[in-house]
Amino acid sequence: MNRSHQKSLARLHAPSERQTTPLGQVQLRRELSGMTYSEQVARATPPYPVMLSAQPPPSAHQTAAEGLSGSSGPLPHLGPIQQSFGGHDVSPAQAQVGGKAAEANKLLGSNGQRSSVSGGIQLAREQPTSYPSKSVIMAKTCEEFVTYTEQQLDWANNPALNPNSGFIGFFFGWMLEDERKKLWAYLRFLREKDFHRTSCGELKISDLESQRLSLGDSPFWSQLATYAAARGGDSSRPLPKLDVNFSAARDALRVGKDVQQLETKVGGDLSKRIFTHAEILNIHSRLQEFIDYVVSCNPLLHAGDGKEIVSFRQMQVGFAAKYKKPLNTIRNFHRFTNAALDHLYNHPQNPKPQKPFTLVLHTALDESAAFHQDANLEKVITDSHNFTWMVEGPKSIGDAKSLLQPMATQYGKDGKIDQVLIAGHGSPTSVEFAGDTDASGNVTTKQSLEVNQKDTEQFFKELIGLMDVKSANRRIVLDACLTGATELDLAEIQKTSKSSKPGAIQAAAKKYLKTHPNMVSWVDSMSKDIDVFGASAATTGGLTMIDQKSGKLELNASDDPAVMKRQLDYIKEGQEPIGVVSATIEGWSLKANLKNPKKCPWMAAIDYRLAHPRADWREPIITAALNRIKTKYSNNLSGMQAMIGAVSALYFMEWVDKCNASWVNNALPSGDEKAMLTDANAAWSQPFTYLAGYLVWMLYDSAKYSDFMWALQDPYFNDLDKLKKYQYFDLSLVLPHVSALVKIKTYPKARRLLCLAVIDAGKTNIDVETILKKAATKNKNRLPKYYTSLLGTTSEDQILIALGLKKAPSSSSAPSSAPLPDYNVDTDESGKTDTYFEPVSYQVKVTVKEADIKESPDSKSKTIKTLKQDHKLWAAGLSEDHKWTAVELHNSLYYIDSTKVGKA
Repeated sequence: MNRSHQKSLARLHAPSERQTTPLGQVQLRRELSGMTYSEQVARATPPYPVMLSAQPPPSAHQTAAEGLSGSSGPLPHLGPIQQSFGGHDVSPAQAQVGGKAAEANKLLGSNGQRSSVSGGIQLAREQPTSYPSKSVIMAKTCEEFVTYTEQQLDWANNPALNPNSGFIGFFFGWMLEDERKKLWAYLRFLREKDFHRTSCGELKISDLESQRLSLGDSPFWSQLATYAAARGGDSSRPLPKLDVNFSAARDALRVGKDVQQLETKVGGDLSKRIFTHAEILNIHSRLQEFIDYVVSCNPLLHAGDGKEIVSFRQMQVGFAAKYKKPLNTIRNFHRFTNAALDHLYNHPQNPKPQKPFTLVLHTALDESAAFHQDANLEKVITDSHNFTWMVEGPKSIGDAKSLLQPMATQYGKDGKIDQVLIAGHGSPTSVEFAGDTDASGNVTTKQSLEVNQKDTEQFFKELIGLMDVKSANRRIVLDACLTGATELDLAEIQKTSKSSKPGAIQAAAKKYLKTHPNMVSWVDSMSKDIDVFGASAATTGGLTMIDQKSGKLELNASDDPAVMKRQLDYIKEGQEPIGVVSATIEGWSLKANLKNPKKCPWMAAIDYRLAHPRADWREPIITAALNRIKTKYSNNLSGMQAMIGAVSALYFMEWVDKCNASWVNNALPSGDEKAMLTDANAAWSQPFTYLAGYLVWMLYDSAKYSDFMWALQDPYFNDLDKLKKYQYFDLSLVLPHVSALVKIKTYPKARRLLCLAVIDAGKTNIDVETILKKAATKNKNRLPKYYTSLLGTTSEDQILIALGLKKAPSSSSAPSSAPLPDYNVDTDESGKTDTYFEPVSYQVKVTVKEADIKESPDSKSKTIKTLKQDHKLWAAGLSEDHKWTAVELHNSLYYIDSTKVGKA
């Protein structure tokens, strides 16, 4: 029923005492709102004739004037009131207390929380009741709506929110959906979890309501909740993370629906692993196809950062259905180009084989997606010189081995394989090859081709036995990092060495290499008739794997043309620092002349490299290592081994997420720090690389203090967040040098940032504290803007408290000077709010045998309904003293004794 119509009924049909009792009018209207039509008619019809008063009741202004006609005096509780008003003197204000003032206060419906005040000062926290039109409320965003309901907790008592008015509304309004009911649903949802409000804050209520009416309640709320959970990062529900809020409800719900489908059909954990915000948006038009692909083909999806989805989107529509049956030796179609798969699809047979048979054996596991959509592999598969087939994604080495004979018989000339490409992530002694993952994308089984392992040996013997030793192409190429590099176990070598002399260590190392060969050497030893090639270094993609003039498999990296070369040749020509040092160690073990190192092929290779540097950014790092090996470690295997860790740390300084100052410091051998940094710094090009490099350098050379501050001055480091996010700035290394660093005034921004970093980390330094306190004192105990602009997400108060310039807030309660919240409930419907309730939103249930729902937060007020034990209802607010709980009943706001309910 419309509240304005209820008011008319109250005026016409209520007894005379109800005309002078505002709460009586509220009681009748609220009773009517919770009844059926027949109950409303019965309740609204008076049992006796209406008696109209001969004299109208005095107006509110008349009553107030009468109350102020008595004598006045100082304000009660003047001390606490004056404290609340700070510098404003309220002592001239006068108050009327008791007598006529008390009677007027009662007639005006006051609950006794305020005093009548003269002197022009308004002490009450009341505000005019905010009951805007329905259209104004519906036009609010979710954030605006929640804020409004906090400021006007009894917003549902707004007469404008009844959907119908007049005669029709009175008789049929109860049959229609109440506008308040809809808004209560939104409010509950937005208050249910913090991320609901933050995730949906920009969506308009009217926009959402339009979508709800279109979709229906169940899908609407489900999609909205999923969107909010993904946007807000709900820890209880693994979902892909949405990084941007939507302002259009349709977009938010569409994405919510997509995420929901991924959660239910692909899996929340897996979706969270493989999707990014961008790829959730990009996959929309092909979402069902992606789900069908996952269900029907069960691909291994475990690469992060959206890489799996990017690869999927590059595939032609309908690819899975097309390829699944004819290309049944391939498990993960999305990892390969359409052209490569189409080529295989179009030549399933090799009738009367004439072309050399090239077999590609491809890894099942690829967490980095390094092999996805490889154009160079496409060139191998589509090369016109050969007939090529691929086996990809085996679950075990045994599964792959069982396919070798059928492949050779079906596709090979005379049942023989000419050449083989094995692709996977590698190390000096292994190639990642077979395995499986679980429903979350975690690797559950993993089998690598390993040196000196029985199953790997059987696999290669089977493969080599099926190869044509007379073919001009006879070769095995390992498309895997470092398979041609050396890995020495120094502890094992020292243990087996007859003495610690260089000659004995070299002999032990040479023996170790014979029993612990790298993958290329080991496979090569199984058949001298087959050529075996692998990479002597780590590769970063872009490998050419076939000579398009001859059709022979090879390895050739655009950034490292010598990647297939071994030992001395790689020392001379290689361009990957770890690979060059590894080749140097292997060359020393096998070919160094310890008695006269200056006259041996090994030292000649080092000299050649130092005299002929490559035009590559990594060359200074290689030079740093080779210079130390030549001048200090030419007969020291331990020192050479240490160079591998040193060049690794220096090499990865150019990647922001791997640039680690502590790693660099720990990796550089003692005594070599200054010399290696002097050589290697020419490789630096990034602001964070300079910062980390000079940070480490200054630990060994105080002349580099100024260089460190110069690096910190770079605009890249625009606030504390930039320093704290990665590991290029290690405060534990900097702290012993802070006092000296902050004395350098040439770089003011760096000086300020360093000071803030020290205090933000909870460290103490008298020089830093003096600088910051001096700046704050000049600025009325606040940090100047040139400091606050560098704080990032760190609060100014945190710094001021640490400096002792601001008192930390009490953990038990807010400071006494904190302003009281404005009243937000109009308990007497006087048109002004008169009580404050803390907004909440959760279900409560009655914990006693019976509990009364009251019309106002007063035990003497009208009982609206009596509820039995365990009855549940929604709480909307708590009184300041928590004695009363505001609850939703019949879509209006009522009150219940808090001691009689508990959270459901």
